[in-house]
Amino acid sequence: MAFMHRVSGWLGRLSVGRKLMLIYLLDLSAVIYVSSILIHEKYVAIDFTRKEIVGTTYAAVLRDGLMGQFLAAPQQQPPLVADVLTRLAGVRQAYDDQLRTHDVGERFSSVLQQLVQNPPPATDTIALTRLRSQLLREGRELLTTVGNQSNLILDPDLDSYYGMSLVVLRFPELLQAVHDTVVFLHAAPTGRGPQWSSELLTLVGRLDAVMLGIESDYNQAFIAGSPDMRAALMAQREALKASLESFQALLQGMAAGESRLTLAQVGAQQAQVLGALRDAWGVGITDLERLLNRRVDGLYARMWLHLGTALVLLGCILSLVTLVARQIAKPLQQLARVA
Repeated sequence: MAFMHRVSGWLGRLSVGRKLMLIYLLDLSAVIYVSSILIHEKYVAIDFTRKEIVGTTYAAVLRDGLMGQFLAAPQQQPPLVADVLTRLAGVRQAYDDQLRTHDVGERFSSVLQQLVQNPPPATDTIALTRLRSQLLREGRELLTTVGNQSNLILDPDLDSYYGMSLVVLRFPELLQAVHDTVVFLHAAPTGRGPQWSSELLTLVGRLDAVMLGIESDYNQAFIAGSPDMRAALMAQREALKASLESFQALLQGMAAGESRLTLAQVGAQQAQVLGALRDAWGVGITDLERLLNRRVDGLYARMWLHLGTALVLLGCILSLVTLVARQIAKPLQQLARVA
């Protein structure tokens, strides 16, 4: 109570102009405080999204490393697999510590390096299949870790969240399902019986379940996204769906015992599926990066808008204080002249 009396006495001794200046400074401090909170929140969101962009950069290299080993040589497109090793070393050096991917990244890099620089003989299909299976297993684990540690899995916007789901989860799962199906077919090219057909149909059902998940993610992304997103992804989505449906029909025919169907036809159809997957995966990563960069730009724009609004508010407060001071000072000056 004594403290309030002292403050009240101190305020009473101030001139009118200084009292108005004090009011202005108090308003100024409140505006600055609120503005600093808003700016801090924007920078937190910007840093969050930039870390997601790091994840998409890493995922793009992993996609090239995986698809380069599963596509036939005539289907491969730049970057070549040898170049992927250089890019992989670059992203690992830049981001492994940040994303905590050093151990799993080292395992993936070792298997990829062995396949590129010291592959098993073409006749040793068992060793080649074993290495590819290991590469895919390590690649999926690395992609999952990148998605978790780069904030991609926590993406707050539905369009980019479902884009992330396609890039980090669905497409690698489809590659795994196609690989497992082809490995099964080559493991028992003869002696097909009811048990073999049943197992093959189970793999076909797995492919269908994966494709349903992909279709669901595409649909949700299109609902939440813009027409630009639909235009960017639709062609690759339809190509992937058509190629996978043809692949499933071929496998169902083999399970039904159609003797005219051969492993060579399976290989040709598998190549079409993998080519469509490569294109859809690449476009998905590109569009996800576009969405994230657009979000960063939007956050910066809103931050500058808030700063501009704060400056305008401060200007209005200063103008109002000045106007009130003049309205008070003029009568006092007139009284002083009369006195």
